Amino acid sequence: MGVHHVTVALTLPAIAVVVYRTEGLKFFTSRRLLYAALISVGALILVYSYLPWAASRSPAMNWGNPRSLQEIWWHITGRQYRVFFSFSPATMGAQLLNFVEWPSVSLALHGCL
Repeated sequence: MGVHHVTVALTLPAIAVVVYRTEGLKFFTSRRLLYAALISVGALILVYSYLPWAASRSPAMNWGNPRSLQEIWWHITGRQYRVFFSFSPATMGAQLLNFVEWPSVSLALHGCL
C-alpha cells in the first residue's frame, strides 16, 4: 500500500472514508479497530527493528546507516531529505510556474491551446 510511513499516513483519511461507507460508524467503536491498530503497530516495530540489524552487516546500499537510535529516528523522520525542501515564497512560486509551464507548452505544441 505504501513504501514509507508518510505515504501510508497520507492514505489514512481515504481508508477511513472507505471503512465508514462500508462498515459504518460502528467499526470505529469496535474491538476490531483496536486489534487492527495493535497488529499494525506490531508490524511497524518489527520492520523498523530490522533496520539496525541489516545496517550492521555493512550492505552495499545502506540508506541512512541506521545503526543507533538517533540514526533510526533520522531515518524514520526523513532527515536526510530535508535538504531538498525549501518553503520560501520565492522558491515555491518558481516551482509553481515551472509546474504550470510544462503542461501548457505541451498542449500548445499539440495545437490544443
